[in-house]
Amino acid sequence: MLADRPLVGVGVVFVRQGQVFLAQRRGAHGEDTWGS
Repeated sequence: MLADRPLVGVGVVFVRQGQVFLAQRRGAHGEDTWGS
């Protein structure tokens, strides 16, 4: 990956009936951490 190029990211939060959905991340970025 080239250092002079911008990186793109997307964030999404799922909420149903007042509860937030969490998923365990897989892959190189943030592996084995939890995200919403």
